[in-house]
Amino acid sequence: MRSEWKKEVARKFDRCAGEYDRHSAVQEEIAQKLAADLPDIETPAVLEIGCGTGALTRRLLERYPGGQFHITDISVHMVERARTRIAEQENVRWGVMDGENPAKNQRYDLIVSNMAFQWFQDPHGGFETLLSLLKPGGAIFYTVPAPESFPEWHKGLETFSLDSGLADFKSWPGVFRDENIVRSYGTTFEFLRSLKKGGMNTTRIGYKMLKRKDLLKACRYADENFHGQITWRILYGRVQGLPHSQLFSTP
Repeated sequence: MRSEWKKEVARKFDRCAGEYDRHSAVQEEIAQKLAADLPDIETPAVLEIGCGTGALTRRLLERYPGGQFHITDISVHMVERARTRIAEQENVRWGVMDGENPAKNQRYDLIVSNMAFQWFQDPHGGFETLLSLLKPGGAIFYTVPAPESFPEWHKGLETFSLDSGLADFKSWPGVFRDENIVRSYGTTFEFLRSLKKGGMNTTRIGYKMLKRKDLLKACRYADENFHGQITWRILYGRVQGLPHSQLFSTP
């Protein structure tokens, strides 16, 4: 059963599915890079978690024309949006599914996810569950924003001792590459607005919303020092069937 927090994640993506593409240029860029990282497999069974409007989905179908695909998202409207953008194919099955609590009646060669695992309430448990769905030799490939993402916004918050509502999960398994993607939003407020318009603004559990005056104060500081520039730090991960004790070990 979904928690209230997870239901809120789904509701926000449902509301914003129609506008998501206008606010997801970074996710589109990352999807292209993640697809290039995937292994050469002739006829894989593939599960996609968090398909959004289909940025990674399209590339999966191009990379594995002989594959069998189960394409899912927690948001029914995101699934509908992706499905309308991609021609119906016999080898593609669509579904509304919480990737943290997936159906367990199938096994996969690949489980892939682009910028969705940060919406897991319990990433440790989510990875363990998904690993149990892999065939022998299978792997999970994923991307997430690193804890160090958006340093310009965080600096504005820290300057005035304000709390961040972003998820603070700090340990991701199997990271093999990271990169910075810098974007100019004009103003820091426009960056926050873009997250909201794309449905990406569900705050972490227990977070107390900022007063508007404090939010604007932090935005002004960030603008004065960084001029609307925001840095996304992205982690690329690959995980195979490791024991739980090794999955989240810290170097």
